Amino acid sequence: MASFTVNSTEFLNAINSIFPIVPNKPPRDILKCFRIKARQGSNDSLEIYATDLETFATAKLEDSVMVQAAGDFVVPAAVLLDYARSLDGGNATFLVTEQEALEITEGEAKFSVGLQDIDEYPDFPDRPNDINWVTIPLPEFSKALNQVIFAVADKGSPRWGTLNAVCLETGAQEISLIGTDQVRASITNIRIPELDRESQCLVPSKTLGLIPKMFQSEEIQLSLESSNNLIFRDETTEVLIRLLQGAYPPVKDFIQNHPRQVAIEAGDFLKEVKKSALATDNNSPLKLELTTNKIKLSAKTRKQRRTVRVEFPLEYDGEDFKTALNCKFLIDMLKAASNAEPLEMHFNQSNNPLQFTQDGFLHLIVPQPI
Repeated sequence: MASFTVNSTEFLNAINSIFPIVPNKPPRDILKCFRIKARQGSNDSLEIYATDLETFATAKLEDSVMVQAAGDFVVPAAVLLDYARSLDGGNATFLVTEQEALEITEGEAKFSVGLQDIDEYPDFPDRPNDINWVTIPLPEFSKALNQVIFAVADKGSPRWGTLNAVCLETGAQEISLIGTDQVRASITNIRIPELDRESQCLVPSKTLGLIPKMFQSEEIQLSLESSNNLIFRDETTEVLIRLLQGAYPPVKDFIQNHPRQVAIEAGDFLKEVKKSALATDNNSPLKLELTTNKIKLSAKTRKQRRTVRVEFPLEYDGEDFKTALNCKFLIDMLKAASNAEPLEMHFNQSNNPLQFTQDGFLHLIVPQPI
C-alpha cells in the first residue's frame, strides 16, 4: 500500500496543472479520477495521470517527494484538489489504508477519501523515447493561439468537424497556426529556427486552448512526429493530444495581394465597432464605408428599430469603398490584434474577403450582403 510525503504546495501545483483535462460529464465515472503512482528508487517520484480518452496528461514530482512504500491508486480528482487547496504549504503525508481509502495528514489536519477500482482506469498510449522536440516560448505560443482559436467553428455549427480544430502546419523554420469556420479565418506564425520539416495536423481546439493554462514554464517542447498524436511537455508536465483526421480547407490559398489598403489603430477602432454593435443582432450586418480620411460605420435592427452611425478618422485618399461584415466577427478579430502597432486592412471589391494583417497575424472575413 502506497505511502509518501510531499510538499503540499508542489503537490497542489502538480494536480492543478492537469485538472483541466478531467471531464465534467465523462462517459465513464472513472475518468473523474486521478491515477497516482508512487515510485521508489535513486530518485523517489510521483506520477499523476488525468485523461478524457482524447487527451492524456501526466504531472511528475521528484525533488519534493519521499516515498515510504511504492504503490498505485485511483482517487476522485475534484475531492483531492479540494483537500490539497486546504493544506498549509508544509509537508503532507499520504497513506493508502487497508480500507481502500487515502488518508492525507498535515500537522493536526487529517483528510480521508475512498479510492476507486484501479482496473477500470484506462491505459495511457505508449510513445517512443527517442522523440525529436522543438522548443517554443510559452508566451509566444499563447499569443499565437489567442489569434486563431476564436475563428474555429462552434460546436453547434453545421460546419462542426475538422473545422473545430486548429490546424498546425510546419515548414522551414516556422509553425503556422490556422483557424477557420469558412466564413472567417486566422493565420499566425511562430518562428522556430531548428524546424526543418513539413507537416500538418489537426488539433481539437478545446484541448489546445487549455495548454497555456497547464504549463507554467517560460518554454515548452512540442513533438510533431506522430500522425495520430501531438505532445507538449516541460520539466514536470506532459500532455498527449489525439489528433483529428480529415481534410482541412486550404486557407492560405485565399490570401490575396489586394491593391488597396489602409492602416487602422486597432484599439480605437474596436471602441467604435462596439458602439455600432449596439444596433446589430444575429441577422443585421455592420456596414463599413471608407471615404477620404475616415471610416463610417452604420447598423440598424428592424424589430427594435435601433440605429447607430459612427465615424472614425484615418489617413486614406483612395477611391470610396463599401462593404458589410458580421459585427461579432470584426470585434473578435480586433480583440485578438495588438494595440501596440497599426493594423493593416487590405481590400478590393466589396464582395471579396477583407484581409487584416499585423506582424505575422493575418485574418480574413467574408463580407455579408449590403
